[in-house]
Amino acid sequence: MQNKQKSDGAAVSDLSDWERLDALTDEQVIAAARSDPDALPLSDEELRRFRRLPDVPGGNFLDRVRALSKENKIPLNVRYDADIVRFFKSQGKGYQRLMNNVLRAYMEAQRMRHA
Repeated sequence: MQNKQKSDGAAVSDLSDWERLDALTDEQVIAAARSDPDALPLSDEELRRFRRLPDVPGGNFLDRVRALSKENKIPLNVRYDADIVRFFKSQGKGYQRLMNNVLRAYMEAQRMRHA
């Protein structure tokens, strides 16, 4: 364990074993990454879906990012229980995105279960 300093000089505890990590070979790092289900390489199909940001219409960076995020969205009228809506709204700005992310996590978990 090493102690590092924040920019204000306060000590930060670091639980990483940097010496062990520095001793790993490139092959060991690649093998570790491939064995991590959260760090699997992208498929050819996933790579094909990437778009270069300069190729997306929009006046500036933020307009382009917003345009990308809307491309795969489908407007939908849906009814949720009031307590569910209140909970997500209480999380603040972006609550609909949060709801989408929760549904996506469930979808991905189900895909992994049935794969």
